[in-house]
Amino acid sequence: MLSEKIYWIILIVGLIVFVSLIGLVLIPCRILDYNLGINLISESIGILFTIVFLTWLFNLREKNQWKVVENEVYSDIQMEIASLFNAILDYVEGGLKLKVTALGKQDKETRKKSLIVLQELKDTEKMKLNDVLLYTLLENRNSTEIFSEIARRLSDIERKYSKFLSAEITLSLMRLQIAIQGLNGVLTLYSKYSKSKLIRKTLPKKLEAEIMKIDYAELVGFSFKRLIEEIHKLHRIGIEFTYP
Repeated sequence: MLSEKIYWIILIVGLIVFVSLIGLVLIPCRILDYNLGINLISESIGILFTIVFLTWLFNLREKNQWKVVENEVYSDIQMEIASLFNAILDYVEGGLKLKVTALGKQDKETRKKSLIVLQELKDTEKMKLNDVLLYTLLENRNSTEIFSEIARRLSDIERKYSKFLSAEITLSLMRLQIAIQGLNGVLTLYSKYSKSKLIRKTLPKKLEAEIMKIDYAELVGFSFKRLIEEIHKLHRIGIEFTYP
């Protein structure tokens, strides 16, 4: 699908070529009558201005419609990334304590200041996870459904409103979805191979040995780190939220 910029370039270049052909070739070579040629040039220019005017009206209408839902869309994004951040804290070492502390803070601005933990998690070299809760995440695939649901809702927002969202916001939404896909891939790998001795026996010994060496805590932590980085970017550019 052509972008609006490419569409206008093609339209303008096409008009210039058409008008030049009439004015420099068809009229001088008497292929077209002078008056007919001038009329074609005038009508072509008129058609172009009509298209420009109608396109401007259409874009103006779309922008006005967007203003009506803009706050609602940004609010939806805030809710989704807050839910995502909240879900990640369930598995981060000390995350539950942070959530309990935040619940005790009723003032909205005070709770926003609690998001300093977002910066700390972003800057940490290696995400530390709670071993017990990580085990429940790996063993119970239903516990990952919240991540998949958030990814689906973010995809819906991106698909419906990408034309109006900034490139930076759209890119972060896409990267959040990709990171969640990566997380699901790690959990699928664990469920398919590490949990099933029968499946591992069908693998070459060398490959089975490599699979058994996989550090799933590190892979899950890496996925969470990517999610935190994108949440931080969104928060920095104005998609702020409070938790839990």
